[in-house]
Amino acid sequence: MPEPPPILTADSITRVGTEAAGAVVVNGSHGGIYAAYLAGKLRGGREPPPEREGAFLLVAEPPAAWALDSASLVGAEHVGTVVVTGSHGGLLGGRPDTALKYDALAALFNDAGIGIDEAGVTRLPALEARGIAAGTVAVASARIGDARSTYQDGILSRVNPRAAALGIVPGMGAREFVAITRRAAAEREGRT
Repeated sequence: MPEPPPILTADSITRVGTEAAGAVVVNGSHGGIYAAYLAGKLRGGREPPPEREGAFLLVAEPPAAWALDSASLVGAEHVGTVVVTGSHGGLLGGRPDTALKYDALAALFNDAGIGIDEAGVTRLPALEARGIAAGTVAVASARIGDARSTYQDGILSRVNPRAAALGIVPGMGAREFVAITRRAAAEREGRT
C-alpha cells in the first residue's frame, strides 16, 4: 500500500514552494484563480494551463490604480498607487508585515465574511499604522480572488481611519474608494 501524501499547512499558497509538490496543502488563504494556478504549478508531473493575467491597470494617470487578483502581486512598481486586490483582508499568520509588501497609496481587499475575531479585516489597522488608506468589500458583493470584480461590483464593508478621514464610508462602491483616494492624493500634490 502506497504511503499517503504528507499534509502541509500554509497561511497562503503564495508562501509554499517546491517542497509541497505531491502534498496535500491546507491553505488559510482564498482559493481564487491565481491561487489555484500557483497550487497547480506545484504538481510537477504536468504543467498547469497558462496563467491568465492577474494584474490589470485600471487608471494610468497618476496616481495610477491597479487591479491585482492577489495581494502577493503588489510590487515596487505599485508604491504610491491605489491597489484593488482580490485577496482577503486578513493578515497572514496575524503578522502585520504581511499586510502589503510595498507601501501603496491605498488598498482594497475582500472581507471574506469577516470571520472569527474579525480575521477578515485585520490588514486594515496594520495599514493604518503605515499611513495607508484601506478598506474591504463585502464578500457577498464581489468574487474573492478577482480584483476586477472587487473594483466593478464591490461594496465597502469596513474602512480604516485614514480612509474614513477622506470621507469614505461602508456602503460606498469600490470605484468611489478609488476615485476619492486618487483625488485626495492629486489635491495634496497640487494637480487639481
